[in-house]
Amino acid sequence: MKKIIFFIIFAILCAIADKAYAGPQIKVKVDFNKSSVYIGEKLQYRILISCGKDMRIKLPELKNTIGSFNIKKSSIRENTFFKQRYITLRYVLNSLTIGVGEIPSVSVGYRREDSQIWNSINTRAIPVEVKDIFIDNAFTIKSLVGPFGILQRYGTFIKISGFTIFIIICLFVVIVTIKVIKNRPLPVIYADELAAKAIKELKASYKDKSITTKEFFIKIIDILRQYVGKRYQMPLSTMTTEQFSETIASVRDMSESNKETILKLLKRKDDTQFAQGEVLENELQIVLEFVEKFIKNTKPERI
Repeated sequence: MKKIIFFIIFAILCAIADKAYAGPQIKVKVDFNKSSVYIGEKLQYRILISCGKDMRIKLPELKNTIGSFNIKKSSIRENTFFKQRYITLRYVLNSLTIGVGEIPSVSVGYRREDSQIWNSINTRAIPVEVKDIFIDNAFTIKSLVGPFGILQRYGTFIKISGFTIFIIICLFVVIVTIKVIKNRPLPVIYADELAAKAIKELKASYKDKSITTKEFFIKIIDILRQYVGKRYQMPLSTMTTEQFSETIASVRDMSESNKETILKLLKRKDDTQFAQGEVLENELQIVLEFVEKFIKNTKPERI
């Protein structure tokens, strides 16, 4: 008996639910993000429709305007969840008319699939105030139509654009600076300047007794060899004494006496370095004077 009563109640509830569903189940509402805007400012306006899957909908035909507002953008989105359809009409509006405007009521038509009769449901009208001026924190009034209006409406865009331009200019300056530095010619250091600096350091080391007379003698002739190679643009510093002798013979703007003296010094250096010969102080002074005088007399002309 209890089971029979349960099934009867269940059948009655199903019948009631089916009958309730058979009615025109449709809901329409509007949504907006601001009740007051400045002249030219954008306003978001949406019409939200929910209805059964078997319902046929006739959407409102809005083209360029709705009431005193211009339609800048519009889009339609539809989703289905179980037996319900959800339709969203989205509009971006603005107005150039000052005062209290109104987004008027719009009509949405509907009918069931098994019916040829169209019904309609209306949205509510929405009052929106359109302001002409902007009052800042200092209580000064600035018109939004002139230059101050541009800064107020597009301030963020102008700031981002200015910052981007500043970064681009900085990068351009850095790139140009790097190229200028890379292309800048290196300062010219002449062979006689390098030799004079090396001789000065060598004298200081000898004075401090950091090197012996023999080491001084070997190094001063190495400086002479390097100077001749750089001065006459020949790789003399990497040659043997025999190769050096053959190559230096072809140098035209060097006297034969200087060539002969340089070759004698190179051979004397080899004997001292490899045959463990000794060097006297007076011999060292004579060699040093010759090297310094030779460098002074043969240094290249400055451009």
